[in-house]
Amino acid sequence: MDYCKQQERDGHRDDGDVTEWKKVAELRAVVEAQDPACKFKRYVVYVLDRTCARLGGNGGQEKFAAVADLQGWGYYGNCDIRAYVAALEIMQNYYPERLGRVFLIHVPYVFMAAWKIIYPFIDDNTKKKFVFVADKDLHATLRDAIDDSNLAEDYGGKLKLVSPLINGATESNRRR
Repeated sequence: MDYCKQQERDGHRDDGDVTEWKKVAELRAVVEAQDPACKFKRYVVYVLDRTCARLGGNGGQEKFAAVADLQGWGYYGNCDIRAYVAALEIMQNYYPERLGRVFLIHVPYVFMAAWKIIYPFIDDNTKKKFVFVADKDLHATLRDAIDDSNLAEDYGGKLKLVSPLINGATESNRRR
């Protein structure tokens, strides 16, 4: 669980919702280093439980938002559809009222093909919570929903994201 402790960064949206930041393409380091199916599910539950725990300390906050940066998804061997379907099932079956919105950014075409396959199996209430953000609208959309102090620097805000394990794993993968 050291990875989870090092990776975690959060903020709050303008409406008070907690914002969870994850670079989806970089999650390969977690899946690659461990038993993919079981460990990935445990990681998803860990992140969601930690996020919900932070909600309680935020003045009765009940919902959270997630920003999923999909840049590089599918190109580096990190497109295990079963793992992402499992994550969706966990969110919609165990955290349906906690999930506010999921902003999907830098969405590659290969992801859209996978999305079309799994979309019919997603609960109708959960479907409404996914927001696909076009690259040209990225900064405006995120700034409308998230305060600058809680918006990651990579997306024009002031929040510094620190994930030493992922950055280190990513660097070692590049050297191979």
